[in-house]
Amino acid sequence: MAIVVLCAGTLCLGLASAFLLYEITQQEQYYAKELYPVQQRLEQRNDRIERAKLKADRIRAGLTSRIAWPALLVCLADTKPPDVAVQGLTADKDKLCLHLTSTKIASVQTWLRQLKKTEYFSQVHIGNVQKKEKARLEMQLYLGFGNADDTNGKTETASIHKK
Repeated sequence: MAIVVLCAGTLCLGLASAFLLYEITQQEQYYAKELYPVQQRLEQRNDRIERAKLKADRIRAGLTSRIAWPALLVCLADTKPPDVAVQGLTADKDKLCLHLTSTKIASVQTWLRQLKKTEYFSQVHIGNVQKKEKARLEMQLYLGFGNADDTNGKTETASIHKK
């Protein structure tokens, strides 16, 4: 009788082992067929996202170390009072000089206060004010940048003036 119980127990263990092996094999096949491709796509997508984040960080770092000219010029145009005329500008690595004419110094001072509130300029001041004919004033508006690139002492200047 003990031998029969022992044989029956061994047979049950054998059947349980075979069933477990069958289930493991089924799970492996399901993973290989269904889940592994999904995992590969997710890993590829995560790699692309990571590369895009790194690229965005590099671009963002580059933008903060350079002057954003389009945004800066739009800011100047949007805030400029109508009775102030820009006759020209001179740009350097860390400053911008606007050559202005106006009949009202108060308008220029209002513009100066508005520009001081923007994120683009670390310094804003007026210089070389000269009174011309018919109460017309000529002056220069100096705008300094707080985030200009270091050019190792080299100066690059560009000028634009109305004729």
